[in-house]
Amino acid sequence: MKKLIVLINPDFKEKLHHFNIPMGLLHIGSFLSYYNFDVIILDVNNFERIKDFYTILKQNLHNTLCIGLSVMSSQIPGALCISRYIKQQYSAIPVIWGGVHPSLYPEQTISSKFVDFVVFGEGEKTALELINALQNNSCYKNIEGLAYLDNNINKPVVNRKRKHYDMNSLPLIKWSLLYHIKKINNMAKVERLTAAGIPIQTSRGCPYRCTFCINSVLNQKYRNKKVELVLNELEDLVAAGVRRIFFRDELFFANKQRLLKIIEGIEQRNLVFKWFGNVRSDYFRKNLLNEELLKRVKKTGCATVGIGAESGSQSILKLLNKQITPNDILKAAKSLDQAGIKINFSFMIGLPGEKQEDMKKTLRIIRKISQVNKNF
Repeated sequence: MKKLIVLINPDFKEKLHHFNIPMGLLHIGSFLSYYNFDVIILDVNNFERIKDFYTILKQNLHNTLCIGLSVMSSQIPGALCISRYIKQQYSAIPVIWGGVHPSLYPEQTISSKFVDFVVFGEGEKTALELINALQNNSCYKNIEGLAYLDNNINKPVVNRKRKHYDMNSLPLIKWSLLYHIKKINNMAKVERLTAAGIPIQTSRGCPYRCTFCINSVLNQKYRNKKVELVLNELEDLVAAGVRRIFFRDELFFANKQRLLKIIEGIEQRNLVFKWFGNVRSDYFRKNLLNEELLKRVKKTGCATVGIGAESGSQSILKLLNKQITPNDILKAAKSLDQAGIKINFSFMIGLPGEKQEDMKKTLRIIRKISQVNKNF
């Protein structure tokens, strides 16, 4: 019986200059591997030539149970080309789309003649149930988080949404799924090829509800892994030679007590690595990220943090429901400068209803940041 599952990350319009790790597919692939499926992950962004990707894809099509693509909106052109190619070569192979765009627009996505199924929302359990149904030729109507075309009525069917599940119930990431991409055989080599280090996810969702964020649109509730599991994962990666780790949580600093336990664990286990995590600009106050705690964070290896500042205009920040002020942004810049931690600020211009003066305020605050922090 066929058990090979090919998971594909299509190319972006922009050329990526570092090794790309498709974390969504890695989570799905690790979950399916845990249930004894053979999984191959192909990331088009890591191929020098597109024809090399298609060569490897074609070599595996004859033995494939199904193919899954993770698709952001900017990846749609590439994803359609790949799906079309699969249907031309082996029309019977089910093509499954998941990821951000299909999660936002499942009915639109399933209307494509090159897409057989859509997995929307968190995909591990939905993917497993769908693949079991494909193997057993059973019904799809009770699989939560799935959209498909009902041939009896010739209409798309979008099943009910799957509830969020406990991250602690998921198996460990199977990092070896990355090795064949560039004929790499250890995580230290993978890490050296990346831009920010090895990404790990210690939480999902976000406790805040910024209006532009997918977490708000999909109502992604904040959940996190047990600290012990996080520390075990860090210890394994450090033991494997990894020296840079990227906490890809939406908000790694969300819970002060949890942060303290992770820091204490890093100290007690003598783990040495540089790390990156996301933080809010209004966290730099006495009862949260004060000077003493920032020094400790820095000492455990925090080299850079990311802050979604978004705008220098208070009216735009209110529109975005950021619950921060321009002064918070400047205070964060000053505090991190004093702590010796680098910052990546992100800003947006061109929002609905944004006026020219709002845009100018954003440019002004960027100039002010450069005056109080030369390392941003």
